Amino acid sequence: MISEQREPHKPRVLIVNSALYIGGAENVTATLCREIDRTRFDVFVAHLKGNGPIAQALESEGYEVVRIALTDGGQRDFFTSVRLRRLIIQLDIDLIHTHDLHSMVDGVLCGWTVPGLRHATTFHYGNYPRPTRRYQTLERVFMRFPNRLVAVGESQRRSIAETYNIAVERLALIRNGVPDVKTESSTEDQDSVRRGAEIVIGSISTLIPQKGIDVLLRAIRILADEALRFRVVLVGDGYLRSSLESLAKELDLNAYVEFVGWVDDAARRVLPWVDVFVQSSLWEAMSIVILEAMSSGCAIVATTVGDNSYIIRDAESGLLVPPGSPDMLAASLRKVITDRSLREHLARESRNDYEKKYTARRMCADYEELYLEILGQ
Repeated sequence: MISEQREPHKPRVLIVNSALYIGGAENVTATLCREIDRTRFDVFVAHLKGNGPIAQALESEGYEVVRIALTDGGQRDFFTSVRLRRLIIQLDIDLIHTHDLHSMVDGVLCGWTVPGLRHATTFHYGNYPRPTRRYQTLERVFMRFPNRLVAVGESQRRSIAETYNIAVERLALIRNGVPDVKTESSTEDQDSVRRGAEIVIGSISTLIPQKGIDVLLRAIRILADEALRFRVVLVGDGYLRSSLESLAKELDLNAYVEFVGWVDDAARRVLPWVDVFVQSSLWEAMSIVILEAMSSGCAIVATTVGDNSYIIRDAESGLLVPPGSPDMLAASLRKVITDRSLREHLARESRNDYEKKYTARRMCADYEELYLEILGQ
């Protein structure tokens, strides 16, 4: 059981997600748990559905993670808000920080019945105004109640304001940050990723339509026809994996492309050994994996979605291309494959930008100040 001993005047924060599987919101939660200043805050983590890799990683590191639901992640549980309220009272929580619609709704319900409870919610999705009508209706209703709304990127912030017809100033802007992935890797990982290839192109994503991996495969086919020497490592899994593997086979890319599935701690184990990171997404908010690629010191080719155009200085710290265009994606990949000095320049500049703007400590410091503002301290 989580300790209930409390230091005087030290705010207690409960970070809540629907689940702690793999994704941007989950990674932000893990980073906050690990790196929030514990001399200023007591921090606890809970999730409303089934367990997942992020929860397991935090638990293995000694952090206590509370699962609210009594059922597994695939079954409905209509009483999560009741059990969340019980946990909030038990731990004497001052502020709840939610990271998705389900946890925001439960947090609002708790706020109505727990005197003095403050609430911040962070929006992580970048597909506005595309969510379903039901999703938008629920979000529109319940987003009125948290004390502070947070966007993770400038383009996402504007899209949310336009979708819900609210002033953009209602949304605080706290850009995502990530731990430094360049600090740890091994020669074993190097051998596994590179396999003697002269140039390695890497991608890390869930294999779903949003990520545009089919576009990437068609771009790779264009480059393969030019007899360029490179290897492509696709890290990730998802319900499109079998169809994407079939497409790669149909395009005769088996000599170039390897689907490796999920890799534990992929950013640290894969990105330091990649020459070029490619993101072919059709939409994003503020991509965590782009920041991890910047941290790792590899050249980046990415689509102009979400906050990529704010994060990446085109032709300076990376190359940007429109989403959905195999030809234009291939053209930018061709540049970095064939021009070593360009690769090194892009990698160096993106690493510099990471150190200045996108570290985990910077993000956590911004949230710490937000918490104190909400609590009136």
